[in-house]
Amino acid sequence: MQATETIEPEDENKHSAKKKKKKKEKSKKKKIATESMEENHPLTIGQELIFTISIYQANKPSKLLQEFQLLGSQNLTDLRDALYCRMDFTAHGDRQGRQPEGQIINTIRQKLSASFFYIGNTFYVDERNKMTDDDDDDDPSQSIRQWIVERSTTTNPPEKKAMNCLSFSQLSLELNHPYLFYHQQNCQHIVMIRDIRLLGARDELNRSRYPVTTYSWRYTRYKCTMCAVYPAVYVTTNDYLSGFSPCYFCDRCYGPFHFDSNGNPVSKFDVHPYHGS
Repeated sequence: MQATETIEPEDENKHSAKKKKKKKEKSKKKKIATESMEENHPLTIGQELIFTISIYQANKPSKLLQEFQLLGSQNLTDLRDALYCRMDFTAHGDRQGRQPEGQIINTIRQKLSASFFYIGNTFYVDERNKMTDDDDDDDPSQSIRQWIVERSTTTNPPEKKAMNCLSFSQLSLELNHPYLFYHQQNCQHIVMIRDIRLLGARDELNRSRYPVTTYSWRYTRYKCTMCAVYPAVYVTTNDYLSGFSPCYFCDRCYGPFHFDSNGNPVSKFDVHPYHGS
């Protein structure tokens, strides 16, 4: 006869607690191993280039948005993923095809929505979200390149390359020369290379921690003027019914305040999308 063990409720609780403890210890060991792997990517002083790169605000190109330090062995997709612009996460910009039910393609760590850098007569297009080799739907440079070819007499038309095809050390770059980053259907940022130097003793020596953010603009976003509860997504001017100009509205208040039951405006006003400032 095969022996069987009867576990009383109290013993069962102890058994469950032991299993949870073992699982927790295993998770802790895994975390330590992961951190150890990250620390095992040391950089050698004087053997790696550091690029200091400044990104400027789209609507205020004289104001800095972010600044990063990247390694010469990294590429433009590393800069693209590190860059934070609110347009990548508003008006469904973080979803495939900008559709409300589309798959989420933008996160804080990785941004796959259509974009490109324009550097030295070359469009470096992010093709990581490209479905097929013939798929040009996610290439925002296509219409621009076509326009240049049709209307320009230049014998040197712009090229198109994948954003991750070259490292920063392989790119032909000028200090303090304005380049362009384009994303989210006409959100454009000036990009400048501020400094190129060798890695020093005071720099971050863990490769996995690059890009290093050295500056980031702090966004301000107003709440709805009407309800003072939800964040504003529209800003109106010349809106005499609101009593303010500009006046900020959330999604819930904007429609009922400005339109009747048939969808007709009840007054004249100017409106623009609002994403903070």
